[in-house]
Amino acid sequence: MANPVQTNTSQVAQLRSQKSFFGHPKAIGTLSFMQLCNSFANYGMSAILVYYLYAAAPEGLGFTQENAAQLVSLYSAVSILTGIIGSYVADRVLGPRKALGLARSVQAVAYLCLAIPFLGVYGYVASQALLCLGTMLSGRSLEALTGKMYEKEDKRRDGAFAISYVISNIGAAAPAISGTVALMTGYNVAFAMCAVFAILGVVSYYATEKNSLVQSDRNQMTRFLQRKRNPL
Repeated sequence: MANPVQTNTSQVAQLRSQKSFFGHPKAIGTLSFMQLCNSFANYGMSAILVYYLYAAAPEGLGFTQENAAQLVSLYSAVSILTGIIGSYVADRVLGPRKALGLARSVQAVAYLCLAIPFLGVYGYVASQALLCLGTMLSGRSLEALTGKMYEKEDKRRDGAFAISYVISNIGAAAPAISGTVALMTGYNVAFAMCAVFAILGVVSYYATEKNSLVQSDRNQMTRFLQRKRNPL
């Protein structure tokens, strides 16, 4: 009977030795595509959100420009705070694999809330709460998963983080696209476009992560509960 520890170690070594994505493991492609979709959705939403808030109804929510700016600033501040909490949740409770997938799924729902016209202010509040929840769930899971795909001495490690950084910044082109769509067809359609990209990222992640990512957090919740019962 095969030793499960040896089997898992062999699988991890095999995954780390892959070079199918520009000389990097296949998982880097999975994470990069998800990051690209999430970056596009986030940049696209952020670029038009303040205009949506103070645009006159029914195209927007009809807030004053001052209130709209304050609401956007409040969201930015809260998302930073929840990100700090999220680093603990992702590392100690859920594990980075589950945390990242769950976070991106929640954020995709948040974009959908903005895309549904009749939800109005309620949709906006729900979307901001879900986006903050997603940030809290994910923490630094993306970076943690990227790092797990390499041995510490692997020279490809720095290149993988560089790829992630570059792909994330490709999404900075999204405001030009989402802004154009909002002007031509309305804000809700632009938010729907962001939701589509977010969903594409989530679907691609769940379709490939089991066969490409190092699955070191499978029993993370169990270990967390054991630490709570036996702190010493």
